Amino acid sequence: MNNLENLIIKNSDFVLVFGVIGIILVMVIPLPASVLDLLFAVNITISLITLLVVLYMLQPVDFSIFPSLLLVLTMFRLSLNVASTRVILTRGHLGTDAAGKVIQSFAQFVVQGNYVVGFVVFFIILIIQFIVITKGSGRIAEVAARFTLDALPMKQMAIDTDLTAGLITDDEARQRRAEVSHEANFYGAMDGASKFVRGDAIAGLIITAINIVGGLIIGVAQRSLPLADAAQKYTLLTIGDGLVSQFPSLVVSLSTGLLISRSSEKRAFGQAIMEQYLLQPRALGIAAGVLALLGIVPGMPTFPFLVLSAGAGGMTYLATRLSGSLEELPPADEAVDRQEELTPIEQAEQELDVEPIQLNVGYSLIQLVDPNEGGDLLNRIKEIRSSLARELGLVLPHIRIRDQMDLAPGAYRIIIREESVAEGELRTNEFLAMEVGPVTEEISGTPTLEPTNNQPAMWITEDQRERAQMAGYLVIDPSSVLATHLVETTRRHADKFLTRQDVQKLLDRLKENSPAIVEEVLEATSLGLIQKILKNLLKEGVSVRDLMIILEALADQSTITKDPVMLTEAVRQRIGSTICRPYLSEDNALDYVALSEEVEEVITGGIQQDEQGEYQFSAIEPNVAYQLVNGIANAVTQVAGLNVQPLILCSRSIVRAYLRQFIDIQFPTPITVLSIEEVPPTVQLNEIGRVELTEAD
Repeated sequence: MNNLENLIIKNSDFVLVFGVIGIILVMVIPLPASVLDLLFAVNITISLITLLVVLYMLQPVDFSIFPSLLLVLTMFRLSLNVASTRVILTRGHLGTDAAGKVIQSFAQFVVQGNYVVGFVVFFIILIIQFIVITKGSGRIAEVAARFTLDALPMKQMAIDTDLTAGLITDDEARQRRAEVSHEANFYGAMDGASKFVRGDAIAGLIITAINIVGGLIIGVAQRSLPLADAAQKYTLLTIGDGLVSQFPSLVVSLSTGLLISRSSEKRAFGQAIMEQYLLQPRALGIAAGVLALLGIVPGMPTFPFLVLSAGAGGMTYLATRLSGSLEELPPADEAVDRQEELTPIEQAEQELDVEPIQLNVGYSLIQLVDPNEGGDLLNRIKEIRSSLARELGLVLPHIRIRDQMDLAPGAYRIIIREESVAEGELRTNEFLAMEVGPVTEEISGTPTLEPTNNQPAMWITEDQRERAQMAGYLVIDPSSVLATHLVETTRRHADKFLTRQDVQKLLDRLKENSPAIVEEVLEATSLGLIQKILKNLLKEGVSVRDLMIILEALADQSTITKDPVMLTEAVRQRIGSTICRPYLSEDNALDYVALSEEVEEVITGGIQQDEQGEYQFSAIEPNVAYQLVNGIANAVTQVAGLNVQPLILCSRSIVRAYLRQFIDIQFPTPITVLSIEEVPPTVQLNEIGRVELTEAD
C-alpha cells in the first residue's frame, strides 16, 4: 500500500500534465457519449471534493492551490461545454439519449422533460451564481487583497521588531515572513481567480443561447424537422447540458465564496458554526418557540414546524448544558458582565507598560526597516546593542520600532521612557554630505544639520555621491545617519535604562564566580545605592563592565561614607586608567582645558556638606554663572578649532562632580570633565586652554 502511495505522489506531476493536455484535447476531438458521461461525472466529483475540502480547511491560506485549481476547473467545464455542444448539434435529432445519460438525466428527471421549466431553473441558478455568489466573492477577494497588501509592510516590520526584541528566533522570523508573503500572494491570486468564476457564468449563458439557436437552425434547415420538434429535442438537450455544467460551476462558486469569506481563526467551518450557535442558547430557545407558534397557525403545515421546533429545543438544551458545564464557569450573564468589566482593565494594564526605548518613524522610512526593500536598520540595531553592551557593560533593552502617522514622511523620533529625547528628518533617496576637512570642490545640495551633533551638512543626490567623496566630503546614507543618531542618543541616556532588577542580574552573574565581594558590598550598602553609583557612571559614558573593580572600590569606601557623589568619585579614581584611555594620544599625552583659580574658587564656594556628611551643591549667583558659561563656551570653541576633543581637567574630584552637574544643566552637548586624581601618573598632561570667568562679547 505504501509503495502505491509513493508511486502516486511521485507521479502526480505527470497526472497534472496529462490532465491539462487532456482538457485541451477534449475541445478539439469528437468524443462518444459514454466518454462524455465519464467526464461529466469527474467534473461533478472534483467540484464536490473541492467544496468539502474548503469546509474542512482551517484557514484560507491552507488551500493555496485554489486559485490555480479554479482556473483548471473552469477550463475543464468549458471544454466539456464545447464537447457536449458538438454532440448535441450533430446527434441531437436522434433523441434525448444522443448526448449521453448524464445530460438526458438532467433533461428528463431534473426538469421533468419540460424545456420551459428547464429554462426557468437554468436562469435561476445562473442568477444565484452570477449576481449573488460571484459578485460577493469578487468584492470580498478584492478588499481582502487590498487590505492584505496594505498591511504587508507593517506585518513584516512587526516580525522584524519581534526578532530585534529577541521574542522570536531567526528561524521563526523566516517562517513568519514566508507566511506573510504566502498570505499576500494567496489573496492577490484570489482577487484575479474570482474573475474566472464570473467569466464562467457568462460563458455558460452565451453557450446555452448559441446551442439553442444552432440546434433550431440545424434541426429545421438540415434535418428537416418541424420547428416544434426541433425546439423540443435540441432545446431540452441544451438545457440539460447547461444544468450539467452549471451544477458543478455553482458548487465551485460556493467553494470560492466560502473560502474567501472565511475569517483568520484556525477552525473548521462546521466546528466554528456549531460552537458559535451553541454559545447562544437564548437565541435557539426563542427560535424553537417561534417555530412552535408557526406550527399551530391555521393553514400552516403543523408537522414540519413542530419537528423543527423540537430540534431547536434540543439544541437549546444542549447549548445550556455545555455552557453550564465548561469548567464550572459562571452563567452566561455573569460571564458577559465579567468580560465587559475585565476587558478594559486588561487593556489598561497593557497600556501601562512603558517602553524603555522606542523609535517612531514616518511612513517613508519604513523602507529602511523592511529587509525586503533593502533596509538594513534592524541589523544595525542588533550591532548597536552588541556594541554598547561591550562598551558600557550594559545590555540595552529591546528597541521598539513603530510607524507614527502624524510624523512627516521622512521624520523620526527617539523616545526613552515616553520622553522624546531626539528627533530628525531624513531623505531616503539622498545622501548626507559633511565637510570633515578641506575639500577640493564645492558641492551644491540642500542645507541641513547632521542630527547627532548638529553639524552643518547637506543632502545630495545619488549622482553626486561619488563626486562628493572624491572632493573630500564624508557621505553617509540615510540608514547610517539614523543608526548613528540612535547609538549616540542611547549612549548619552544609558543611565535611564539601568533598573534595580538589572543591577540584581549583574550581581547574580558576578556572584557565581566572586561571591565574597558581592556579599561584602551588599552588607555595607544597598541595592539602591549600588544602582545610583552605576547610573552616575553610565551618565558620563563610563563603562560598568568591570563590575568587580567597581564593587571593590565601593566596599573600601562605603565604610567611610555613604554619599553617592563621593562613592562615585572614589570608583572613578579606581578605574581612572579606563576612563582616560579614550582621550590619550599615541604618545600617552592628555590634552586638557584647565580651570582658572577664580573658577575653582567659585565652584568650591558652592559646595557644602550637611550633617550626614553628604555634599550638597548650591546655586551660583546668576551673574557669576553667566560668566562661567561664557568662559566654558569660549574655551571649548577654542579647543574645537584645534581639532581636539574638549576635555576639562579639575584639581579635585568634588570640584569635578559639581562642574559636571553644572555643565549638564547649561550645555545641551555633553563635555568631558575629569579630575587630576583620575589620571594615571604616567600620563603626560598638555594644557591647551583655560576656563576663565568671561563677560559676554
